[in-house]
Amino acid sequence: MRQFGSHRTSRPGGAVLGALLVYILFAIYLSWPHWSGWKWSQRVLPLCWCVGAVGAFMVSRRWVCSLIGAFFSGALYSFGPLALYTTQFHEAGACIVAVIPWLLCPFAYSNLLVNPKKGWISRGVKVGLFVLPLVFVAVLFRILTQYHLFVMPVQVGKLSKEVWFGLAVPLVMVRHGDLFWGLYHVSLGLIVLGTVRMIKMRCWELALGLVMAFAVAIWEPWPGVFGVCPLIWWLFPQIFLCVWVGQGIVQLLNGTRADRPWVLGSGLWLVGLGVLMLLQSGKYFDFFLWFGYPYARLFVTTGKLYVLGSVGFGVIYVLMNFNRKLFWLRASLLCITLGCDVFWCASYIVDRVVS
Repeated sequence: MRQFGSHRTSRPGGAVLGALLVYILFAIYLSWPHWSGWKWSQRVLPLCWCVGAVGAFMVSRRWVCSLIGAFFSGALYSFGPLALYTTQFHEAGACIVAVIPWLLCPFAYSNLLVNPKKGWISRGVKVGLFVLPLVFVAVLFRILTQYHLFVMPVQVGKLSKEVWFGLAVPLVMVRHGDLFWGLYHVSLGLIVLGTVRMIKMRCWELALGLVMAFAVAIWEPWPGVFGVCPLIWWLFPQIFLCVWVGQGIVQLLNGTRADRPWVLGSGLWLVGLGVLMLLQSGKYFDFFLWFGYPYARLFVTTGKLYVLGSVGFGVIYVLMNFNRKLFWLRASLLCITLGCDVFWCASYIVDRVVS
């Protein structure tokens, strides 16, 4: 796995502190308008957001060699749709969301505990370290239930057709009150590039973690047996998807002429989603009186965010076409497009569900 650490900073502590500082500033921005109206227990939310973001940052650094990629992996987890949506139930749920990435750190860095060349022993240790966080969460909720402390309702987070549609329109789902899980808009294009990089680098460990996390999340008996809200289990694949986005960022920043088709395809994918959202908004503008107008505006905003991401991908594609590295320009475009996406969407979700 040497290729994943070839560009690591010589000062990992400084990278963590820098990321933490930005997370803190963003958490203050999100919470400041609501601070005076929050209960004392709600004022732990900014701390939970920062702790969870740094935890996801640390997990992503195992596979993502770019600080920018790891930074956005942490931001997309802790300031993403699912983590912010869970804060409307109980503050204890936000604490659990913040702890889960740290519980996965032993699994991510299991190569430091056991030599990967030991074969079945190494695989057994990895599986065991992956199962431990699941056992911790299940036992914790079981104990809380026995003391009649219900952090989240077990009816929330079950699979449906609307849930999968909501992956492309998280803002609309927030307003409708049916948000499930997923990523923000520009990230959907980076998922494609992350898949390409994962295949090139043969990072099967990350792929296996995502598959196991999905298997845990979709297992139906969880709520009935342990009393755990399904949303909690979806946090595990959420973390790995955020790491996947970090891989896509690395691919976008370091891509060469050979990667042009993938960048172009990802940009066209975002354009297609943007056009689809803009067409969908027309149906709601004609809705009875003014009731569909807020949804129409959200579809228009969603379409604009997809188009914004496609523009960034397009400019980087042109740079690749002329065989220009210009890392600073690529990084600036990525930070602007993805940063605006996270900034605007997280602000909307917090104003909607945590106020």
